[in-house]
Amino acid sequence: MRTLPALVVLLACKGESLPLDLLVDADPGPGLLLGAWSHGDDVLAVGGTYGVDGHMVRITPDGACLEAGSTDGILWWIHGEGDDWYAVGEGGRIVHGDAWTREDVPTESTLFGVYVDGDTVWAVGGDVLVSQQGEIWRRQDGTWSRYREGLPGLMFKVHDGWFVGDGLAYTLVDGELVERPPPNGEKLLTVRSLGPDHAFAVGGVSQPVLLEWTGGAWTSHEVPLECAGSGGLNGVYTDDGETVHIAGNQGAAATRHPDGTWSCPEAPVTFDSFHAVWAHDGEVLWLGGNLFGSPPYHASIAVDPGRGGPVTLAACP
Repeated sequence: MRTLPALVVLLACKGESLPLDLLVDADPGPGLLLGAWSHGDDVLAVGGTYGVDGHMVRITPDGACLEAGSTDGILWWIHGEGDDWYAVGEGGRIVHGDAWTREDVPTESTLFGVYVDGDTVWAVGGDVLVSQQGEIWRRQDGTWSRYREGLPGLMFKVHDGWFVGDGLAYTLVDGELVERPPPNGEKLLTVRSLGPDHAFAVGGVSQPVLLEWTGGAWTSHEVPLECAGSGGLNGVYTDDGETVHIAGNQGAAATRHPDGTWSCPEAPVTFDSFHAVWAHDGEVLWLGGNLFGSPPYHASIAVDPGRGGPVTLAACP
């Protein structure tokens, strides 16, 4: 039986082209954009400049604008419930809600991920500069405390009972972390949970990694070469486990359909890196900027065509 070359197999998985336009293109106002969350009719996206400041962009049905709040360190992620949200970032920075209430925790580590679960809030990160060890923080009864420290790798994201990091993955079972080790010790940047027994995670260093946990084990999904960008993947979004959106470097923006085929642009809409992908009100947004470039850092947002961009970010009214 003749075996097809791997490249041919990957190309055969490629479906229709994914058309994208830039809503925001290399706007230096907010610095990078690294995480997003739905807030009513709008999307709130956070980011900033490494070691300098953090900002928020409000993406509306009509465009985008720059919110007035800011922090003295970049913000890496945002999540909330209802109208209430938390954003986290460098040096233990934590911002709570539209009043930008500061709830910083006593750590020099960077907090890369946050998840709101009713009255409990989780934040994860680690010591990037020295130990490369991870830590997990938990807010209960209005107070933040360390839940775990000294983990053997940086922790990058948390979502609905799942925690992932550099060679690490855990689920929360009866208040305790249960290991779900990536099959080859992959670096996992983002996780999207569909429950304790089903999740998608992305990462990788030199190659893209897309993993699905189901049936008590990880399954690796191939990503077509032309959809994968360069190196690992940074972001993933799904709310049904059937349609999966991924984000990566050099403009990597792609969608995996329920039949296993993929859609991505014929050519990258930008060579900036996308750090996050978020679906809102029937639209998918890819967010990032020149993550690995030199300052000044800028933001890029790719969306479905027809938005009329790119727009220049001005202050929100």
